Amino acid sequence: MSDQHTRNNHYVPQWYQRGFLRPGQSQLFYLNLAPDHIVLPDGQQMPRKALHKWGTKNCFVEYDLYTTHFGPIINDEVEK
Repeated sequence: MSDQHTRNNHYVPQWYQRGFLRPGQSQLFYLNLAPDHIVLPDGQQMPRKALHKWGTKNCFVEYDLYTTHFGPIINDEVEK
């Protein structure tokens, strides 16, 4: 078994996302329905940009989506 853990998990597989791309196209339009906020130096909060144009590596991905934690033990067997 490998000691390397998979941490960024796609909940929509990249091969499936590529099916929505036109020939020669490499990026998808990705809409974040809950964008983070930026705190400006004057204390004012501004929402981050919600619409992005990203490659499949950055779309529909979540950190530790399929990882289970038991104390300090990290297990990603469900991913493999």
